[in-house]
Amino acid sequence: MQTIESYHELRDKGGVLGKLNFRGYFYIHKSAKRIVILGAYKKEEDGQASQAIKIRMRNRLKKYLKEFA
Repeated sequence: MQTIESYHELRDKGGVLGKLNFRGYFYIHKSAKRIVILGAYKKEEDGQASQAIKIRMRNRLKKYLKEFA
């Protein structure tokens, strides 16, 4: 698990998913005692998450916090 900005990234490659390179993004909302799934991504290339993915997850988190915080 890796922290990106204020959300987290869960990585799996070569595990139960076989050869798929999976990334899951989530936010832990402590005051509401929730884990909020922001999205998932099947990563094709090696390296860090692209800027487009980071922006998409940031926007989804902002939308969630605006609605439920």
